[in-house]
Amino acid sequence: MPFINGAIINISILWYGYLKEDFTVIVVNTIGSIIHVAYVLIYNVYSHQKTNTLKKTLLGTAILSILYIYLQMIVVERAAIVQRLGMLTLVLLMHGNLSPLFSLIDVVKTKSSHGVALPFTIAMLVTSILWLLYGFVVNDVYILIPSISGMVSSMIQIVFVVIYPPKKSAEKTE
Repeated sequence: MPFINGAIINISILWYGYLKEDFTVIVVNTIGSIIHVAYVLIYNVYSHQKTNTLKKTLLGTAILSILYIYLQMIVVERAAIVQRLGMLTLVLLMHGNLSPLFSLIDVVKTKSSHGVALPFTIAMLVTSILWLLYGFVVNDVYILIPSISGMVSSMIQIVFVVIYPPKKSAEKTE
């Protein structure tokens, strides 16, 4: 479930921002965390597959808890925690940014970009550009690298939409 992954990513980045005392990262990811967690909770209430969603939610919570215990009790040193948490968030964000590229296999097979959410892709491009600029301002490689991957992924998807425009549905006859 993408929103469980989003919650894990936002909470991890929120923690990273807190440790770095980066107000912008804290505010943005507090909002993102609240939205993702609220969505997961609402989805769990209304889902027909409550057991499956609850298992995934508990797994996400367990992963965050184990990460917290590992970093606080084993790593201990703040600079090392920031570095490891930054690397983890970089990997998680790159995975999230690059995963839409797998849908391009279907685009090529069907010669239609019908499955590509263009508004979402454009939003991802704009957001990645803004985070890239912010990453340069604060000189943070853990913000810069995922921003570049988000920009590249978005641009590739947009190129595929141009090359393989969505096929129009057959018009209904009345």
